Parts: sequence; structure tokens; C-alpha cells
Amino acid sequence: MPEYRYSPACCDVSAQQRSPSPYLPKSRILLKLKLPKGPALNRERDDSMTTILTKGLLVSLESTDGAGKSTLVAGLNAYLEAKGRSVVLTREPGGTALGEAIRSLVLSGPGVKMAAMTEMLLMSAARAQHLTEVIHPALAKGKIVLCDRYIDSTHAYQGGGRGIAADVLNALESHIVGVTRPHLTLLLDLPVEVGRARSAGRTTPDRIEQAPSSVLDDSIRALDTLLAAQNLAE
Repeated sequence: MPEYRYSPACCDVSAQQRSPSPYLPKSRILLKLKLPKGPALNRERDDSMTTILTKGLLVSLESTDGAGKSTLVAGLNAYLEAKGRSVVLTREPGGTALGEAIRSLVLSGPGVKMAAMTEMLLMSAARAQHLTEVIHPALAKGKIVLCDRYIDSTHAYQGGGRGIAADVLNALESHIVGVTRPHLTLLLDLPVEVGRARSAGRTTPDRIEQAPSSVLDDSIRALDTLLAAQNLAE
């Protein structure tokens, strides 16, 4: 049965207790270990994807902004490459030419008016392209895919933050993602206000980051609830 473990920041996906790494901030890391699985909407497709998932490794990284996720991704990439592993470093939304164009549109300034459902559908469209063009081919070649945000962010930000019903998110996710679930999810758990203080002056907040703290707090609570529920279910 998969389990949660809080550990000191370390740069080893084996999650053993080690000395803190200079790559990482002082954030808690929640390691969620699980076997990929999902609704069998298309058995032939899902059987094919299950075979692919046994070849490579999909690792997703989630956090509030300012928790040090980008630093962790870079550190993991450097560590794994130094060990001789073939790594694909990618992100959501983005990862492809189309995905990056959608990212620019969705994360542009607060002056852009966008309905919650529009935002969610655009994110999902970017993910569909990302899976087809980047993630599936990399896994088929036995590579490790490090993905800066993935499906859990959708449940957090578009579900908990924007209020889109879970059944809507789950239905769309089933069609787009299928069984392509992470083998490992790393969640950097940091209070929203602490993250904002860390980020202040370093970058210009995007449209989602500029949401009220209450909205971002709802997003993080939704993510914690989702991960806890998945852990209990498995």
C-alpha cells in the first residue's frame, strides 16, 4: 500500500533520510508513492499505456508558488543525470510549442478575463498535447520524466481554487490522462503567504498567482485532501 512520508529536503527520489541538499529550500516534502492506474475507458489504449508505464518513470512535482519547486526540479535533474539516467524535464501547462502558447495565454496578466471553465479546458488541451508529444514517447523509451506540475494541480487550482466540480475534472481527466498517472508525486508543502514572501521581487506574479490568498489556500487544501484520499483508497 502506498504511504505518505514527510522527510527533510533531499535530492534522492528514494526518499531516504539524508543530509539537507543545497538544491532545496527548507520546505516539507510530501512523498506520495503509488502505482499508476485509471479508469479503463479505452481498454486497448489503456493496455498500451500500461505497458509504456512499466518502461519509464513519471515523477510529478507540486507546490504552492515560492516553495522551491523549480529548484527541486533542477536539483533532481542534475542528480539523476549524474547517475547516468536519461531524464526529460518538462512542465505544465507547457512542454510543447502549443502548450507554451496556451501557458502564455492562461497565465497572462489579471487584465485578461477568463471563465473558470475556459481556464480548465485550456489547461486540459495543453495536457493532451503534452502527453502525446512528450510524456508518452519519453516513457516508451524508458526515460524518467520530471514534470513540474501535473494532474494534481488541476484539482487544486481549477477545482479547489476556481470551484469546478470534481466530477467534471475527473471525467475530463479520464479521457485525456487515462492510466498515465505519476509513479511518484513530490509535494512541497508551504503556507501561501510564506511562498509569496519568498517570491516577492524575484518574478512578476502571473494571473493565477495574483488570486486572493483565500483562493490559493482553498487550492492547497483541495490538493491535500485529494492526495490523502488517494492514499487511503490505495
